[in-house]
Amino acid sequence: MLIKETAHIDHVLEIVVDEKVTKDKVKEVESKFLHLKDKNDKVNLLVDIKDIKGYSMRGLAMDLRAMAKYTKDVDKIALFTNEKWVAQIRRLSRFVPSLDIKQFEHGEREEALNWLER
Repeated sequence: MLIKETAHIDHVLEIVVDEKVTKDKVKEVESKFLHLKDKNDKVNLLVDIKDIKGYSMRGLAMDLRAMAKYTKDVDKIALFTNEKWVAQIRRLSRFVPSLDIKQFEHGEREEALNWLER
């Protein structure tokens, strides 16, 4: 999993999921998120789910529950993933209606960043 701040937009955290998600990685995401939150009112997320080995909907639900305390600090989530995960995430997002989640194709990174910047 790659976690980085987006260079030219100071309120966007970029997360690329391309391997097994571990508790340590989730803690790293939380740490970087809090770092950005210290500097901004809201933090937007750019999440690219390429491959999730050993990650289930149950695991996702548990991680979302752990991060639920930060939902008031997130405005938008730009999501790159396959339809299976989009459907599942949209289903879970009904529990957090204040989040604006939009799916983008993998070649639309700049469009996603522009959307997150607004």
